[in-house]
Amino acid sequence: MASFRKGISGGNTSPGPSTLYIPIASPPTPAPSPGPFTHNHDHNNLSVDMTHFPLVKGVQKFAYDPTHDFSSLDEQARLEYLNKIIAQCTLKELSYISTIVNPLLKRDFLRELPVELALHILSYIDDLYELVGNVAGVCKHWRRLSNDNWLWKRMCQRWGFEVPLHLEASEDVAVPGSAKRHFKILYLQRMRWLHGGTPLRNHRLPISQPDMGVVTSLAMDKDWIVAGLADTKIHVFSCRTGVLSRTLVGCQGGVWAVWLIEKGSWSSPSPRKKNTNSGSAGWGQKTSLVVSGGCDKVVRVWDVETGRCIHTLEGHRATIRCVSVLDHRPIAVSGSRDSTLRVWDIDSGQLLRVLEGHQSSVRCMDAHGSIVVSGSYDNTCRVWDIDTGLCLHVLRGHLNQIYCVSYDGIRIASGGLDTHVRIWDPVSGACLALLQGHTALVCQIQLSPTILATGGSDGRVITFSLETYSILQRIAAHDSSVTTLQFDENFLVTGGNDGRVRLFETKTGKYFRDLTEPAESVWKVGYAGNVCAIMCKRARKTVMEVWSYDPPEVELEKVW
Repeated sequence: MASFRKGISGGNTSPGPSTLYIPIASPPTPAPSPGPFTHNHDHNNLSVDMTHFPLVKGVQKFAYDPTHDFSSLDEQARLEYLNKIIAQCTLKELSYISTIVNPLLKRDFLRELPVELALHILSYIDDLYELVGNVAGVCKHWRRLSNDNWLWKRMCQRWGFEVPLHLEASEDVAVPGSAKRHFKILYLQRMRWLHGGTPLRNHRLPISQPDMGVVTSLAMDKDWIVAGLADTKIHVFSCRTGVLSRTLVGCQGGVWAVWLIEKGSWSSPSPRKKNTNSGSAGWGQKTSLVVSGGCDKVVRVWDVETGRCIHTLEGHRATIRCVSVLDHRPIAVSGSRDSTLRVWDIDSGQLLRVLEGHQSSVRCMDAHGSIVVSGSYDNTCRVWDIDTGLCLHVLRGHLNQIYCVSYDGIRIASGGLDTHVRIWDPVSGACLALLQGHTALVCQIQLSPTILATGGSDGRVITFSLETYSILQRIAAHDSSVTTLQFDENFLVTGGNDGRVRLFETKTGKYFRDLTEPAESVWKVGYAGNVCAIMCKRARKTVMEVWSYDPPEVELEKVW
């Protein structure tokens, strides 16, 4: 106790083992009354009201709210204020602040833009999966934008897909996703052509003799596939299922030509593309019809659904090599080795007129409107008016027999044994261009509005520009003669005597793949929509394969 007192009273100030010092406490100083803040104030004693921030467990809530004073500062003072606050924060506190600040800094720029401008920005996205995946997955607003019909019509144009007229109508465009679904179907179909396909049927056709099983002609539309054989038979298959529906029996010799007429009204409002598969639109008849011709010199008209022969039209004196039927009219034209063409009314079964002038066999023909163009072994093509029977022009220039001709209403293309292809003006009869490139017989030809495709016995397929008449693609398609070809804006399909069926890209000529296993030879290949028919020879048997490239329904229903 003495030591304690001594420490208080002063005395010896040297510390010792028994000395205890107690500091004298000063009376507490009251805190200053709160007043307005300025940027010169000391913020060390700042109290923060947490009512406007997410609460952290254990954090005390203060009564003082500094936001009123902060809002009264000018811009520079506010920045200095924040700098001082942040400088005193710990790492944990800064991390907490970032969780609050970062979401506030995010901006949905597409939401803040006009819809038209937002869609214009999205239209620059080239990657399909970027649009249907990443963009559509950001938020509901972005997903609504990604389903816009205008955006998907642009996507159709970018991929080269045709936009149907009904999608241009306002009532259809108002349905969200209608153009997207259209694109989705075409895209999946394209992928099936490139990477898949479903075999609908594989038929081994019964034939009387092995050497008579050659498929000489093929016609098809969205409902039927018709194949004419050298053994007198005509087989009809369902284009939807590939099932052999019936066999047309009655021809007395090999069938060299078949033509398919689809049922329906001639007043169909939708424009119809030229059929490249030996088919035409009907005139309102209630059933599909087939017109055939062959070695027995007779033109026959068949009811596809019953298999009944409606008319037997006689008059030719030699084998019939080609037939054609006008769109929306019951008028058929046949060409024969007797060097004539005959015009028939296949509704009544009457001969209308005989077209004479060729000096040798009529090998090929094509029709558009009321004009028919014929190609002959006399090295000429002739342009005929079917309604009058007049020969409008004789197209001279080929040096040898003509084997193929195509006419689209604008121009005529012909090819033959002289290895040349010629383009003609149907109005004046003048030769517009001489196209070279093949080294053997030109036996296959097809016209489109901008491209001409030809196939030859040299195994080549050549595409020409109809604007400049220059070669676009020179394709070494087969090791031997090209026996068949067909193309549209996306794909070029060819078949050859080497037993291959090959798929190319029309614009670039790029080879994609073989559509079926190699055969001994391929006679005919055709496709309508997304169904492809392949007529070939396997193990000395005549085989007919039907493939579908429509995507399964489960793929169509997957969410994009």
